[in-house]
Amino acid sequence: MGVDYDHWIITTRGPLIPIKTIRDGTRSDKTEEEFVVEDFRMMKLNAKEVNILHCTLGRDEYNRVSGCSSAKEIWDLLTQTREVMSQKRQLRLNMPLRKYELFAMS
Repeated sequence: MGVDYDHWIITTRGPLIPIKTIRDGTRSDKTEEEFVVEDFRMMKLNAKEVNILHCTLGRDEYNRVSGCSSAKEIWDLLTQTREVMSQKRQLRLNMPLRKYELFAMS
């Protein structure tokens, strides 16, 4: 959000994928020749946000998310990873206390 609020929207909601509606009502992706100025702007915002996220990550986190193609994918993977790491850290912190309680009971 500190760089630009549009970047935050791209990160949390996902990139705008340019789609066209055909006469029969079906939808398909636009080709690059069919992009309008707004489509290019949104694609550029996603690319900038992916770059910002990659630059702020450490080596291990970067390796985890390097295969992601959108800022939303990176963000979701990072939040899931952080939640799991937080749970593991909490278990690790509680383990000595639990061992002490079991020792005291015996």
